[in-house]
Amino acid sequence: MDAERKGLIFSKGRLESLTDGVFAIIMTILVFNISVPELILFTESMQKKDFLINLLVYGLISLLI
Repeated sequence: MDAERKGLIFSKGRLESLTDGVFAIIMTILVFNISVPELILFTESMQKKDFLINLLVYGLISLLI
């Protein structure tokens, strides 16, 4: 009755349960589509400069967040 007075279709508990169910279904579908990537090792062909720049950028972004 409290939900009817506020003009809500669902009560708060039912809405939370519906949201949890939708989230669980979506995550299950996403898990089935995940493939294991190939292992890429650091070799001589990878440039250390690019790696250090990426490390610096991600480090700065993590400090800002």
